[in-house]
Amino acid sequence: YRKVNADSIIAIGGGSVIDTAKGLRMLISQGGNDILSFVGCEVLPKGQSVPLVAIPTTSGTGSEATQIAVIKNNEKHVKMEFVSQFLLPDLAVIDPRFCTSMPKRVTAMTGLDALTHALEAFYCLQKNIISQSYALAAVQLIKDNLINAITNGSDKKVRLNMANASLLAGSAFSNSMVGLVHAIGHSLGGIAKVPHGLAMAI
Repeated sequence: YRKVNADSIIAIGGGSVIDTAKGLRMLISQGGNDILSFVGCEVLPKGQSVPLVAIPTTSGTGSEATQIAVIKNNEKHVKMEFVSQFLLPDLAVIDPRFCTSMPKRVTAMTGLDALTHALEAFYCLQKNIISQSYALAAVQLIKDNLINAITNGSDKKVRLNMANASLLAGSAFSNSMVGLVHAIGHSLGGIAKVPHGLAMAI
């Protein structure tokens, strides 16, 4: 990024890709090369100077609509969490054409991740009317579309509904938080290398 004097970041991919872009954005905007110095909640000393566009190709993490980034530390076998208002992308492009080639297994796992986000945002300790409203809308969309997305992944209407469900679920837990399922799931992912969506399903 620095070598080519870039002026913005476009993240095209699933939650790991978008969260990696958020990590890059943190380092560029905050200065330095040590991402570990920014782990935690609201520890970024200054805003973001780098525009970030998120284009999700899965329908699960909702990272395009969250103030959270989860980045794995392979050396310590933990998933590091970064929480800050400055992590929210400037623009999210929701286009179902990016999701139509998603394999059935990935569709199922990411859909259950979105469902978990919605459920935990609805009942967690910091739940509120905003998180619960987004969560209920997400649950309804997932209930009506996930099976169809798995069995008929080329259906753009179904894919758009799942993409919107993921965005709503991400917005839901960004306005409250998640809970025990994610706490356990992050440990499974960090130590046992279980894919996040599968850990949520378990």
